[in-house]
Amino acid sequence: MKKQTSLPLIQSLDALSFESESDGIRKLLYEQGSALKLDCLNWPKDFPYAPKTLLWLGRSESGIYLHFVVEEIEKRINHHCDNAPVWEDSCVEFFVALPSENHYYNFEFNSLGCCLAARRKSREDYVLFGHEQLALIKRCPGGESVSPDAVVAGSAKQQVFKPGIADKTAELFPEAGDKPAELIHGTSDETAEFFPERADKTAGLFPEGVGKPGLVWSLTVYIPFRLLGVNCKSLPSVLRANFYKCCSACSEKHYLSWSPVHSAKPDFHRPEDFGFLFIGE
Repeated sequence: MKKQTSLPLIQSLDALSFESESDGIRKLLYEQGSALKLDCLNWPKDFPYAPKTLLWLGRSESGIYLHFVVEEIEKRINHHCDNAPVWEDSCVEFFVALPSENHYYNFEFNSLGCCLAARRKSREDYVLFGHEQLALIKRCPGGESVSPDAVVAGSAKQQVFKPGIADKTAELFPEAGDKPAELIHGTSDETAEFFPERADKTAGLFPEGVGKPGLVWSLTVYIPFRLLGVNCKSLPSVLRANFYKCCSACSEKHYLSWSPVHSAKPDFHRPEDFGFLFIGE
């Protein structure tokens, strides 16, 4: 069954600066956004690993805001520029289409915020976004080993994406650093406070035994509606979309989705399996 959720309007998002007030943006998403978990194991026999992945989403008058929080036992960082094959790294993805169109858009991000984005008719038939389009996608990566509560309280400082920046995990885990093609391993001690029993939107989202403790990282993203060919003054009532968490080149390969994917092998390029985002007023 295809999943559905709302894309609520959060009036004050556009009034906040992504560069200097990203903590405030995340706080608004925690408080007023829709909270999702990316936990569909579509190919459990071949790829049973399910890192804990949460997403908060909302919209402003001008675009879509996403905030991912991931906990995984390996964090792979190999690519350091846009339009690289970031799906090989620790990666989160947003695929979206207008109901009336026969094409879709994919936005894929590694934990540094490096983005691959394209307008597609299929996996093979696509046009990558150019530099000017990619520059409109705002990204704020983080590698903090703290709970979402601490992020909201401003305990974890996160930095705005700039090409070539170092991941914040270098400060938290200096013995690992930020080295291309290296798997950074975490332990349960580093994330003992992640997903505690709390009375917020994440409480109870993950049943016992789902996911393994590890490194925690987060990414906040802003995608303007105009990149989807949408006039922000006349938005459609619904978008078709799916969200994914993957890493195709780590030892624990995984391919999770929000809405189920019906294919014999991992394939996220299936608009027929997209769920629904109802655009809130």
